[in-house]
Amino acid sequence: MSRKLIITAFIVASLLFAFVVPLPSSSSNAREAVRAALIDPDSAKFYDVVTYPKTKGACGLVNSKNRLGGYGGKKPFVVTALGVVEFLPDTPASYLSNSDSLDILKEKLAWIELAKVNCPGSPLIHMASQ
Repeated sequence: MSRKLIITAFIVASLLFAFVVPLPSSSSNAREAVRAALIDPDSAKFYDVVTYPKTKGACGLVNSKNRLGGYGGKKPFVVTALGVVEFLPDTPASYLSNSDSLDILKEKLAWIELAKVNCPGSPLIHMASQ
């Protein structure tokens, strides 16, 4: 029984390591992490990608194709030292209700805080807070 457990643990560990996203120690690693989070990774066009050696984070803009096959516009992103990718939440032109607008603002503020920690001084922080 312990042999089955060891084999199962080995398989699970192998699968986990197969999907590990590279850490953003360089601009190319950050770009790969962002590509892994996109619907159409091959369509990604990057702008102003900056890595921050002190925090091991990265920030920038990416434009890629959406589910309909069209480019959706430049979208700000943060890649943390652990390789977690977060995009600035979309803000719809009109809100459905007050509770929806509050949730969207909370998500946006959380993204700005993440950007402040991982990309100190980035112009994206100012752009996102407008």
